[in-house]
Order: sequence, then structure tokens, then C-alpha cells
Amino acid sequence: MATFKETILLKMDSQPQDMCDAILGQLQVNGAVPITAQQITGMFDTFRAENDKFRTELLSRLETRPQAERGAGPIPSAPNNLPATNTTIELDGHTFSMWTWGSRLHPVPQNWVFPICTTSVLWDLWLDGKRNDGIQPFSFLKNFDLNAINYVRLSKARTVMEHVIAKTEKSIRNIRALSTADRDKLFADTFHELAHRLYPNKPEAYFLDPKFQSLCFLRVYDLIKDADKRDKRERAAAATAAVAEAAAVPE
Repeated sequence: MATFKETILLKMDSQPQDMCDAILGQLQVNGAVPITAQQITGMFDTFRAENDKFRTELLSRLETRPQAERGAGPIPSAPNNLPATNTTIELDGHTFSMWTWGSRLHPVPQNWVFPICTTSVLWDLWLDGKRNDGIQPFSFLKNFDLNAINYVRLSKARTVMEHVIAKTEKSIRNIRALSTADRDKLFADTFHELAHRLYPNKPEAYFLDPKFQSLCFLRVYDLIKDADKRDKRERAAAATAAVAEAAAVPE
């Protein structure tokens, strides 16, 4: 019968092959049939969930093993080179918290929920975080800091903010250095410009409506994806028309 240590090592050694098998299991002839990026992302999400489940079970078992098996002294909640739970860090002159869970440090508590909010509120959170809660700028969050539902929100928020920030033609560090009033004006002007791309056929009055100003960032994400598809179709149509025009010119 394998020891507890051997079981852990076998599990860790098998993970790369498990991932490979999970992906190839969705294909035919070892990848001869195309697979979409969305399908691959789904497989990795599944693998991540299984890995997180194993990690949780592992930590639970480590904490409850008999004293004789785990040796003298309690098992530390974090590696010796990491600060204790809810430590603080300094970032751009502000103090933020760090929480230890899942055997590593995170900038948010374990059960933290990524907020659903307007794009203007997300802009502030992306740049400043929630200082009253000790949470650093959302731009620093990583997928492994969140559970599956929340890192989907993070991914969509990142897409929206990347589009907005790209249109400002400024770096995020330079934007953070602006006064609150200048930052608010920059966002309003930039979002207004982006809005014309998202709604190319809407009159100017539409963009001044409070309902538009309060659009949830998740809705803006969907609009950005729709606009990307529309632009792609238009480029394809233009390329097809150019080829047809060239073919119609007599030699």
C-alpha cells in the first residue's frame, strides 16, 4: 500500500499527462480535427477545478494527520518565507492587504466576489482598487486569485479596460498619476469614443442618456466582441470586393 507521501508524488507526476489526455480525448487522431480556443479554455478550466479540489483535500488531510505521522510541531499555514495571513504591502504610497489561502498569498480573501458594476466604476476599481477594504487595484488580480465564476468576470473586465486604456494612448501608470478630475474626464471622453464603435448607427443623443452611462461592464464586453466580429466581416467583405474588382479589370 502506497504511503501518503508516495500518493502525493504520484498525483503530482501524473498531472501533465492527465492534462494531455484530457485535451487529446476531445480530438480525433491526436489533433487532426480542429478544436476551438473556447474548447481548450473549457478543458483547462475543468483541469484547474480538479486541481483546486485536490489541493483543498490535500491541505485538509495535512492538517488532520496524526501528530506521529506529520512530525513535531504544527503544520504552518504558509511557507516560512511568506508573511502570515492578512499581512499588508505598500503599493504606490497606499497600504493594501494580502491573504493566505490555498497555500499562497492572494490580494483578496478566499471567498471574495468580483463585483458586477458599471464600466465607470470598474475604471476606478481597476486603477485604485477598494482601498477601504484593503484590496489593491484590480489590474493586479490574476486568475488564480479567484474561483471559476469570478475569474471569468476578471477576464471580461480586463478585456474592457484594455480597450478603454488603449484608446487613451496613455500607460496605466501615467493614468494613475492624474488627478481624480482629470482621470474622470479622460474616461468620459474615451468611453464616448469607444461607444461610437460599439453602436455605429446610434445618434449622438443616445450616448448622453444616463442609461448608456450606466452600462454594466459585462454588457460592454459583449458589445466589444460584437464589434470585433462586425469589423472582421467588413474587412473580409472589402478584401473579397477588391479581389473581384481586380479580376474584372481587362488585361
